[in-house]
Amino acid sequence: MTEETMTTQGSEATTLIYQQLTTTLHRVRPWWHRWGPLVVVALVLGTAITVSDIYYYAGGSNLAGFAQVNRISAAKFGLQRQAIDSNIGYDGQFYFFLAYAPESILINCKDTTSPLCAVSVGGKPELRAERIFYPMTVRVLALGQLALIPLMLLLVNVFAILIVAELIGQMAVAAGRSRWWGAAAALFCGMTFGLLRDLADPYAVMWLVLAVFLLRQERWRWAALAGAAALLTRESLIFLIPLLAIPLLAQRRWLLLAQFAAIAFVPFIAYQIVLHSLFGTWALQSGDSSAAHLVPLPFAGFWHERRQLDFSLIALGVVLPLAGVIGIAILDIVRRGWRTLLSDPVPLSVLLYGVLLSFTYWFQWADIWGPSRLAAPAVVLGTLGVMNLPWAQWRIAFMTLMGMSAIIPLILIQR
Repeated sequence: MTEETMTTQGSEATTLIYQQLTTTLHRVRPWWHRWGPLVVVALVLGTAITVSDIYYYAGGSNLAGFAQVNRISAAKFGLQRQAIDSNIGYDGQFYFFLAYAPESILINCKDTTSPLCAVSVGGKPELRAERIFYPMTVRVLALGQLALIPLMLLLVNVFAILIVAELIGQMAVAAGRSRWWGAAAALFCGMTFGLLRDLADPYAVMWLVLAVFLLRQERWRWAALAGAAALLTRESLIFLIPLLAIPLLAQRRWLLLAQFAAIAFVPFIAYQIVLHSLFGTWALQSGDSSAAHLVPLPFAGFWHERRQLDFSLIALGVVLPLAGVIGIAILDIVRRGWRTLLSDPVPLSVLLYGVLLSFTYWFQWADIWGPSRLAAPAVVLGTLGVMNLPWAQWRIAFMTLMGMSAIIPLILIQR
């Protein structure tokens, strides 16, 4: 075989490989455009969970380590192997206990066997018990297998974040934008932080986004049902859900408005009454009094904590995205006119919730775990306004900021 023949055959082989590769890419491209955002979100979440799992196993725990179960409360159930090396733990443990033993809601704090009282803020279990929908969903999906509860706490939030990515992506496509906006919203650091501590925030945001998605399709009763689920998951969304009914009020559709209000709020009010009858106080008034204070200037609480280790990461991953969606909500209202709020209340919802959060007390800004999760509803919904900006540079800048926010949980995995 001559050198010329070998060169010719090599060239033909290269051409054939290139053609096959091009054909494959053409076939894969539609699939990637449709499912790529969800694949990327799943890979990022899987990486975060894997790294966290290695850390928790290294500490002698297991999947329950994500819930940060304290050893004192765990011992009351004989679950010492599920506990971390701490007498305090973190908020995820209350969802773990509610899923593991729902009857613990009925144990008053005067009985020291209640796991909701051992380390609950101010000894007020009603504060934990009012966020009931996430642990009850976990309990149902575990099919009575208590050993599956730690896994289900994770999986419910994983699928919640994927659903957020899908719904925001669909709304982006409907607005003529890329489906990748869904991935950007879902990977906001507050969503991942909620996942890594078995907290209710990702699940609550999923129901909120679903309510907005259904609202835009004018499926009002289903939107109200999603709103009811959101309120029973995270009571702080009481500042957002009522605003979704503004179009019904503007259109004077009184019967549908009454139905929306009944479906969205009656379950929440009824459960609040049940908790009041059990504990003698209103759950909505049982938060940490210091955390409930407001500061005189926006983000003054954040600035108060400027010497904390997480300060720069909070600024990058929480304050900038939150301030961005607040500013863009104001711009959207000015640019399109306030009357557009009568048909699309999302900008007003983002603005009011975001501004209220900016006035929260320093206690909420002590580390990145708290403010990032509290900011998630505003930032995730705020992407709907950002994607509609006519200036590509602004959209790209915000997408870049969200990308940087997504990697912060991987940096702080051991905190």
